[in-house]
Amino acid sequence: MELLSTAQIPLYIRAKQALLAYIRDGLRTGAFSDNKLPAEEILCQMLGVSRPTLREALMALARDGVISKKHGTGNLIHRSTLDVRMRFDKFSDFRILLEEDGATVDLESSPFLPATEEAMRELIAAGGGSAVCLFQENLYIVDKTPVLLVYNYPHCSMSALRDVNRDASDGSFASFLTAISGEDSAHTIVRVQPALASDRVADRLELPAGMPLLRLKEEHYSVFDRLLGESVVFFHPRRTAPAILRKW
Repeated sequence: MELLSTAQIPLYIRAKQALLAYIRDGLRTGAFSDNKLPAEEILCQMLGVSRPTLREALMALARDGVISKKHGTGNLIHRSTLDVRMRFDKFSDFRILLEEDGATVDLESSPFLPATEEAMRELIAAGGGSAVCLFQENLYIVDKTPVLLVYNYPHCSMSALRDVNRDASDGSFASFLTAISGEDSAHTIVRVQPALASDRVADRLELPAGMPLLRLKEEHYSVFDRLLGESVVFFHPRRTAPAILRKW
């Protein structure tokens, strides 16, 4: 088993990626008849890493639901989780979520602008605040087909935006909120909601107006538990199938 050579990636992540490739190959060839990984000392030798590094990699795989450690038995492989796509419990970056299958993702992203009445209606309909004054639209396109629409609503003024907009708008919304507020982002609360496509959402996602779809309402908080911004996310009902893995 050979680790990836990219030095910038932490060693335990490289070990995790090598283990994942090993697991996939072993399942394909029938090497894991008992769905169990080899003992940790054997895996350390195969990877050429220390026991602490290996255990970090195994814990990362366990968090992803790929394996579970059972006392007295070892690390058990969960074949059922490996091919679950669009897991938004695992990826906070929608581009990575969509690229997981090897798709080419294009992003049409607007600058942050004063919130229109239409944009505010989408936020309020999702249970968001009415005092927001800015918004940004991101349309994710796979194979020239729109699949995901995101409205971002930072809780800041246009004057506060001027110094950071050029750099921050190229990164994630969480990074933008950190830059604009000076407070590190801590967590996001995600609320899953049914919705009907408004005229604007239907137009952008190429849907009939009023069609049922899945909507996420996201609330982004700082380390000081201050609400820094909100997002409203619309999934195309025919072109996406978002999933969540719940661990017991």
